[in-house]
Amino acid sequence: MDVFSFAGIVLHTFNQEWPHPTELVEYDHKTRKMVALSEVERRQQYLDKLTGEVEVLRPLVEECLDYDPAMRPTIASICERIQVSKDGYMKESPKDVISLYQQVARKNTEIEQLKFEVDQLKLENDNLKHQPDANPFTPTLTRGRYYTKWTQLANLPSPMYGAYTAVQDKKIYVAGGNSPVNVAMLQVYVYDINTDHWGHLPPPGHYYGVPHIVGGKLALFGGRLSHTYKRTNKVSTFDQTSYSWKSHFPDLLSVRSKPGVTTHLEHVIVAGGGLDDTIRAQGGIQILNWVENSHWREVSINLPVPMSVFTPIIADDHLVIVGYVDVNNQLHSDAYKIPVVDITRSGDQQHQTTDTPIRWITMSSADHVFVSLVPNSSPPVIVGGEDQSGSPTSDIKVYDESSKSWKDVTSLSCARSQVALAAVNNTIIVIGGYIKGGSTTNSTLSSMVTVEVGLLK
Repeated sequence: MDVFSFAGIVLHTFNQEWPHPTELVEYDHKTRKMVALSEVERRQQYLDKLTGEVEVLRPLVEECLDYDPAMRPTIASICERIQVSKDGYMKESPKDVISLYQQVARKNTEIEQLKFEVDQLKLENDNLKHQPDANPFTPTLTRGRYYTKWTQLANLPSPMYGAYTAVQDKKIYVAGGNSPVNVAMLQVYVYDINTDHWGHLPPPGHYYGVPHIVGGKLALFGGRLSHTYKRTNKVSTFDQTSYSWKSHFPDLLSVRSKPGVTTHLEHVIVAGGGLDDTIRAQGGIQILNWVENSHWREVSINLPVPMSVFTPIIADDHLVIVGYVDVNNQLHSDAYKIPVVDITRSGDQQHQTTDTPIRWITMSSADHVFVSLVPNSSPPVIVGGEDQSGSPTSDIKVYDESSKSWKDVTSLSCARSQVALAAVNNTIIVIGGYIKGGSTTNSTLSSMVTVEVGLLK
């Protein structure tokens, strides 16, 4: 049973309204810092409404909301304590019962931790044997922080560069890229990790759209309509049951080609992208609460500069951007970050503050253009790219917060830029890209079908 959700149901039942918790953090005016809130604090207004006969349930609800799942009571103990509460015993001596269940929970946590450590030791022993048929998607244990061992996977059906990826259920979806094969740009390719096989989904009707997993569904954001080539605000969602694209989430407020797309908790964030043939980049940001599936709204914070062709990630509770194309179609290696809560709160009147200006933080430049950010990497990790002369690089770098700089940690098997990246366990999958530099050579000769997986620890 989901004990945490049980607490929400109790609040929902006795408050006669759906509990919407506050944000994960709040601004402390004394320290001028963002302070993390516990799950109990986020629902304080609803807990305070448990009065009268149901007030006896408040301690139980608070325990069910504990941040540590191991500290939450079991459903069996909840049933028992509710019965005890009915008999009036709960008010007299609840502590002994609560303490007993907490001790059992701690012991169970210790047992699970020991099991995990044993599994890790077994995994390390298997890796030391260097088995040739080892699964390349299994995490590897090493003494150093970063280690790569590149293994080639099945080739892409067509060469592609500058694409975007989404990962779900052992499948990698690739879309939104360029290709010397025109039909390839109209496809959403899908790679099955279990079978090492590429296929494709039915055409979505718009290309240059950015794929992303939202609420367990594959969605495609913006791009150009396949039959008119005009930029679109369309958001298509793939329905597994009918094996077709449908309109599940609302369309964007404005047309956007190759915008930056990411998610944070219940919010989808779509930023920048091209408006039309004359406006190649914009600075606006829209967010959607996909849980409520209501409507998109513009936020009051813009990107640091108008941009397109970039992939934002969430790292250490910050929205991070590295490299982009500007309004004049010029390439940049600049890097920026901002607390993601500033984006999700922007536009929400009850959370806006006037005394603290919200600004993007300028990070150290990545030096190379057309770099690719590893999804969900914390600290941020960039792969490949080109120098100012268009020569590709094989560098893989991590952002060092202490020195505020990018540090070389390992390298690709060969130099290439504009690669698509996916992350599965402790591995990165490098898909396609350029091997001779996209800005100076013929794309037909230079783009790749090569797909490699590298263990990254």
